[in-house]
Amino acid sequence: MKSTSPEERERWWQKVLELRATKRAVPAHDRAALIARIGEREAELARLRDDRG
Repeated sequence: MKSTSPEERERWWQKVLELRATKRAVPAHDRAALIARIGEREAELARLRDDRG
């Protein structure tokens, strides 16, 4: 893992909080929305991993 600055750690923490809020906003009984959000989160996590190197 690369060394990070306090600013970068804060950006990552804000992204974690954003993803949590997005996850909680989807109704548990809405299967289609859950599947769509899971796909979006997986794509976003892959992009973030690529950005970090």
